[in-house]
Amino acid sequence: KDHPEVYDELEKKSAYLENGFKENMNKVNKNFALNRVGSMLTLFFYEGKVESFQTAVKSDTKLFGQYFHEMLTRGIYLAPAQFEAIFISTAHTIKDLDKTINAHFESLKRII
Repeated sequence: KDHPEVYDELEKKSAYLENGFKENMNKVNKNFALNRVGSMLTLFFYEGKVESFQTAVKSDTKLFGQYFHEMLTRGIYLAPAQFEAIFISTAHTIKDLDKTINAHFESLKRII
């Protein structure tokens, strides 16, 4: 049986995480590319739009590596490559997302 409410929940949670990340980037005065489609989100360490492979490969993968390790030390397990996505599920709670947003902010402060 279909459960369309699941997609509404995923959209709300994904937008919540996206907005939290954007607020953090404003706080540290950076305008990194943040692309989201539905419940998939990718942060590129590139100050500009990432709309193609050519712009994606201009991302600072070394900085992403530092970010990955900072997030890991805060209990947030991301894909280790710059070109992979974060996936939100219905299992994630607002508390989980708040923990991720806080870890994101603390990580950005350490690497920038």
